[in-house]
Amino acid sequence: MIKKRSTAEAVLSELKDKHPLPELILSYRKLYKLKKTYLDPLPSYIIADTQRVHSSFNQTMTATGRLSTSSLIFKTFQLELKMVKK
Repeated sequence: MIKKRSTAEAVLSELKDKHPLPELILSYRKLYKLKKTYLDPLPSYIIADTQRVHSSFNQTMTATGRLSTSSLIFKTFQLELKMVKK
């Protein structure tokens, strides 16, 4: 009987201690997801006049008086980068 092969995350996580390839696949998937989620859409955020990415900051929406941004890409990008560094 032939076993079904799987590249599911749970299966690769089990196999990563037995061979280096599953860990490389998992790392690739994580980096590819970051690229598709954050880097690929980034050019659409560039303002034509300045050729830079700008965000809008809000001070009135926070209870502590700190600045917040309504741009989701800037909020989660920093958190995702911290996860990749681990």
